[in-house]
Order: sequence, then C-alpha cells, then structure tokens
Amino acid sequence: MQTDREKRYSTAKEMKTALERITPRSDGFQPSSPPIMPTVGIRRSLLKSRKPLLLGIAAASVLGTAGWLLMYRPMDADGPPSAAAHRRGTLGPSAQPAVLLPALEARAIKLWDSAAKLRKAPGIRWEDEAMRLDLAGPPTGPESRNAILRASIRAHPDAKGIVLALRRNDGPAVQARLEMKFAEGKAALSTAPSGGVRIGEWSLPRAYGADEWVRVELRAIGDEYTVLVDGQVIGNAHSEALIRPGEALLYAGANGFFRDIVYIPLDDLSEAEARKAAEGEDEG
Repeated sequence: MQTDREKRYSTAKEMKTALERITPRSDGFQPSSPPIMPTVGIRRSLLKSRKPLLLGIAAASVLGTAGWLLMYRPMDADGPPSAAAHRRGTLGPSAQPAVLLPALEARAIKLWDSAAKLRKAPGIRWEDEAMRLDLAGPPTGPESRNAILRASIRAHPDAKGIVLALRRNDGPAVQARLEMKFAEGKAALSTAPSGGVRIGEWSLPRAYGADEWVRVELRAIGDEYTVLVDGQVIGNAHSEALIRPGEALLYAGANGFFRDIVYIPLDDLSEAEARKAAEGEDEG
C-alpha cells in the first residue's frame, strides 16, 4: 500500500486495470487496454507546471490585440479631409489664424467673417467660407493712425491687385497700400494706387502653391511700417508721407479671397506702447 496519497489509486477500477496489464492470460492474449489516466494528484502537478506557459500565452494575446487596435483603429467619423476642405485652406500651419496676445485682443475688431456681415455691393460676395472681392474694396473704421491689419489671403493663380491698406483718408488716393504679388513672389508698399511714393518692396518667404492660404499683416506705428507674412517679418520701412489717421481697407482687382480678417486700432496707446504691444506679438 502506497504511503504517498498522491500516488494511490483513486478507484477499484484503476487497480483492476493495472492488475490486468501485468498479469498474463492463460491463452496468451494480452488485452490492448487504454493507458491509465493520471490520478488526480498527478493531473494537478501537470497543471501547476504549465501555469507559467499559459500566463505567457495570455499576455502575448492581449498585447497582440492592443497592437492591432492601434494600427487599424477606425478613421474619425468625419473621414479623410476632402479636396474642398484642402482648397479652403483648413490644412497646414498657414491656414491657422494667429492667436492675439491679451494686450491686442481687447482692441481687435474681427471683420467680414460671415456672409451676413458683408456689404451688399457689386464685386463683394461670400464664397468658399471667405470674402471674395472683384474690383471692390470695402473700407472700415474707426479711423486710426497707429494700427494693425491682418488677413489670410488665398494665393489664387488668377488673383490680381490684392491689397491691404491703412490710413486711408481723402478717398482711395491716399493710403498706406500693401500689394501682394504672389505670381512674382513680391510684396510692395506704397502711398497710393498710382503715382504714389514707393516705400518698399520685399520678397516673400517662399513660393506659394495655387489656392494656398497665406497670413499677411501690415502695421503702421508712427512713421514706421512693418510687413509680416506667415508670422515672419519680411520688410520694415519709414515714411512721413502719411501722418493722418484713416480707415483700413481690403481690395482686389480680381479673384481676391480674404478670411480671418482682424483690424486693431492702437491710437489709445502711445507710439512706444503700441510698438511694444506689436513686438510682444512677435516674441509670443
């Protein structure tokens, strides 16, 4: 009799089967009985020895499932960006309007950012979520000598006469006028549309593709004018030709698309304070 309980027979049937296997029959026939199944104790030992292996297989399965979900997660509900969204400039850093610092945010006037705000006049309409101008240029107040005017402008291949202007007074003949010449890769600043004084001309930071949106900014503080494109200063000039306050103006001869338009009058600040606020924007 086994003293080890783990090795004892569990039932009389197991003992009988074992005896039949070791006791030869008189007719010489040895029955082909199935192998004896392990006892309960042996089966428990086998399960204990396989436990680390089973845990490893389970862990590998969990990690594999997580990796599959990360690689093949479903696309956002909105799906891939459409060609129309790309054309409207919703992609890329150039399409994003600049964030204003608190010193300028309180003075900022957002212009023509919806169809309801457009002036009803020939050559002015709302298209592709932007204001389109063709031989048109809506001015806006209040009049200010020191001011900032910004807008995102589409570099349309057929755009002509794309203009941002400050200090517009006594009609269109007097203004600080910045013309964007995307086809030539230039930006030119002058005092009037024709016959005026050229203040400066600068190269754009890079070539822009068709329908790419470009952030443009014109600053007038004292006798100093600063031009920025996509947040980068491309030109700085001084002129005393225009010293009177005036309105802001956007204009296009053809296919001019403008959005994210912000006008910031600064006449409630001294020139030093206005310049400091503008320079803080550059540092921010």
